[in-house]
Amino acid sequence: MAGYTRDMLIKDVLTSHPGITAVFEKHGLGCAACMGAEMETLRAVAAMHDIPVDALIADLDALLMSDEGGEEA
Repeated sequence: MAGYTRDMLIKDVLTSHPGITAVFEKHGLGCAACMGAEMETLRAVAAMHDIPVDALIADLDALLMSDEGGEEA
């Protein structure tokens, strides 16, 4: 996977990696249990919860990088 984008659906992000729920929880998001995950994007959930979308995406990407043996930024 190349990385996460602002317009990805939360449901797609949640199913992309087994440890992804922990990233959402770190940001105070209970997306795994939310019905909105079916239709909301990362951009929308970040705006609704007043968190920086870029920080959320950076943490999501860091999880992918750590699994791929890449270096975190």
